[in-house]
Amino acid sequence: MDINRKEKQEKQVFQLINNYGATLNNKNHGKNLLNKLILENRIQLLNIDEFTLKYKNFYPKSGDYKQ
Repeated sequence: MDINRKEKQEKQVFQLINNYGATLNNKNHGKNLLNKLILENRIQLLNIDEFTLKYKNFYPKSGDYKQ
């Protein structure tokens, strides 16, 4: 993955989490929310290739779904 693209995506995720944190009633809970989630291992920033390798056996194949 291109470094600039990865940095852009990370910034977008950071902004998304920060914007969400600003909507919380207790503003102190919203500050540094992303850092808290990372420290508690509740969120991971992975590109799609890393995600596919890490969770390839977790999701069923598309043909496994019954209509």
